[in-house]
Amino acid sequence: MADLIFLAMMVVTVGGAIMAVEADEIVYGAIGLAASLFGVAALFFLLNAPYVAVFQITVYVGAVAVLFCSPSCSSEPRSGRRRFRQSR
Repeated sequence: MADLIFLAMMVVTVGGAIMAVEADEIVYGAIGLAASLFGVAALFFLLNAPYVAVFQITVYVGAVAVLFCSPSCSSEPRSGRRRFRQSR
């Protein structure tokens, strides 16, 4: 049973890392990074290191994902149109 959980967490970790690298938009990259780091935290739980796993989740998954998403949510979209009004 532990081998099956280990393989599932490895798929989540590697899949999230591939998604983080190959994503076109930064939000999807941040989601992939969070999934990958969450998979690493689950592997720490399997190694009976719950303190390290909780630290991994709170610091890396929480803070790094928020730091990636905050600037992209506060910036303007990359469209060809400008939102500024032109003075006449």
